[in-house]
Amino acid sequence: MNIQQLANALPDAILLLNNNGEIIWANQQAQTLLPVKKLTKAQTPAALIGKEAFAKSWSNKAEDFFEGKLSNHKYITYCLKKYEQNHYLFIIQDISRTHHLERMRQDFVANVSHELRTPLTVIRGFVEILLTKLKNKQTQEILLQIEQQSKRMQNIIEELLFLASLENIEHRETNYESIEVPHLLELIKQDAEKLSQGRHQFMLEIDTSLILLGVRNELYSLFSNLIFNAVNYTPAPGKIIIRWFLKENQAVFEIVDNGIGIEKKHIDRITERFYRVDKARSSASGGTGLGLAIVKHVLIHHQAKLVIKSKLQQGSTFTCTFPEKLIQFAKNKNHFVNN
Repeated sequence: MNIQQLANALPDAILLLNNNGEIIWANQQAQTLLPVKKLTKAQTPAALIGKEAFAKSWSNKAEDFFEGKLSNHKYITYCLKKYEQNHYLFIIQDISRTHHLERMRQDFVANVSHELRTPLTVIRGFVEILLTKLKNKQTQEILLQIEQQSKRMQNIIEELLFLASLENIEHRETNYESIEVPHLLELIKQDAEKLSQGRHQFMLEIDTSLILLGVRNELYSLFSNLIFNAVNYTPAPGKIIIRWFLKENQAVFEIVDNGIGIEKKHIDRITERFYRVDKARSSASGGTGLGLAIVKHVLIHHQAKLVIKSKLQQGSTFTCTFPEKLIQFAKNKNHFVNN
């Protein structure tokens, strides 16, 4: 059995490219998946999956998987792999069914959250009325518990709806505006100090000239989730450093704490929805288990990356790196503020 027979037996579309990115050979699955009647030599994948999509892989020869959509409405992932000297394998996977199931899940979560929102609002309204009418101490304690838990449930619903909007690629907001991140971080720091109630020392290391193109409410959610997490998971007396700076032509947001830290085995999973490292502590802190999932999707929307470094009982560092194309600079600003 030769290499072409092996490639034809694979479930993925395989294109063999020369050093110019031109197709030399394609397996049978490529003929079936791609939106052309017949693949011909000297074509490039750009003509099949789009110039921008192919450029993501070809420009830097990165062996990363990217997602895309073909003109025949099939959803794909694709990547470029080095194959012998001056040759490359362009591998395309059909994920249309997976994408369809994911959309069904997203729609289900969004619809259920919408349906729960109204009755929960009614329950909270009645509890507020009863708290003003019923003065019995034991009754008041029960009503306060109901109010506290219904408020927590409402927070979960709001975050589920926000997360669903972030995950919905086709309806995601794409009109970026200039965001004065230094001012935004100062506002969030003030809220974090109220949450801390004097238990933490906060330090700002901010490049005040550095502005970012983005979606304001998403960036606010990103920064506030990470900063409030640092407060919730750093025992007193704690130290929290908030940084915003330029590094190698990229904008970097960094939050550093000396809190309880995270075990290495959890780091790869903590951006999953409802994943909790310590369930008892997370519930006690009032968290929804959705904050870091929101952080992940906001970063995806802004073509940014997250790196987490942490050691148990020593603290954590969350670093978000934004691409050069989203960077702007303000005029007449002090270059750096440290307080």
